[in-house]
Amino acid sequence: DFDIAIKMDVTLRASYSVTNKYLVTIDGESQYVLHGEKLSQPANMPTKSSTESHNYEFVGWGYEVNGETRIWNFNTDMVTSNLVLTAQFDAKEKGKFTVTFDFNNGEAPLEIEVYDGAKIKSEQIPAEPVKPETQTEKYTFVAWINTYSEMEFDFDIAIKMDVTLRASYSV
Repeated sequence: DFDIAIKMDVTLRASYSVTNKYLVTIDGESQYVLHGEKLSQPANMPTKSSTESHNYEFVGWGYEVNGETRIWNFNTDMVTSNLVLTAQFDAKEKGKFTVTFDFNNGEAPLEIEVYDGAKIKSEQIPAEPVKPETQTEKYTFVAWINTYSEMEFDFDIAIKMDVTLRASYSV
């Protein structure tokens, strides 16, 4: 109390408490946070682009503990050390569809699998089939016909269902 008159020698000591600040990095953005504080969840949910075979679903913000990734709980977890949180995703394999190439020449059909939403790759397309000649007719391959639409198949279109492609020939 500094309002009391001092009548003898007095030693004053400062009393203070230490408040630790920790560096917290979320998705590459860093900030200092006080010990024991809860974090606010980032407003934007991160996304990860799909690949030909997988879609990715955001599952939370992860951090490493002894080589194991754990998901941060923004409702209960508190900062007690420096922390790096990175977006964690669960990979979900896309479904597959069957594309059947009917050579329309007596050969057994060729079946390939294509991921949902993918295009048939050029290396998956069989070589132009050959239809045996008869005594009166010679056949020339023209195109692959989608048996569902009865139209020439466009290989730039993504596969969204099972498809049968039949070889078409001119005489």
